[in-house]
Amino acid sequence: MKHFVIETIVNAPMEKVWQNFDIHLFHALQPAFPKTEILQFDGSEPGNEVKIILHILGLKQRFFARIVDRKESAAENYFIDEGTETPFFIKTWRHKHIVSRLDENSSVIKDNITFSSPNKIMEAFFYPVLYAQMYFRKAVYRKYFSQKI
Repeated sequence: MKHFVIETIVNAPMEKVWQNFDIHLFHALQPAFPKTEILQFDGSEPGNEVKIILHILGLKQRFFARIVDRKESAAENYFIDEGTETPFFIKTWRHKHIVSRLDENSSVIKDNITFSSPNKIMEAFFYPVLYAQMYFRKAVYRKYFSQKI
């Protein structure tokens, strides 16, 4: 099992960031590779589902997840999605999306990822790939939330 956290500081209040964790941000976060097709995005409430098709080297891979938890407080908000049907290289998937208050005008977005692959070799290979995919979000978050204020 692998785990990593990527933190991004954005110049936007926590409330503004949280209210904009929506389908528009989800579209903005889609990477250039692999090509993705969003089939369903219900939102970030428990029970909501997200369904994506990944196009990897001519193969269509399902990546379906369900929101399993969501909490809001004055200092931090989060929701957690867990994979229900994942691509061949992911056995288990858990992504905690955290938005924390840094100060009145800025926030920290944390992508807290835990995943496993069918075997250790695959896990070692895909860890840097998944890390890079999530790291790509830093620039998207900064640009997206600089325009949303």
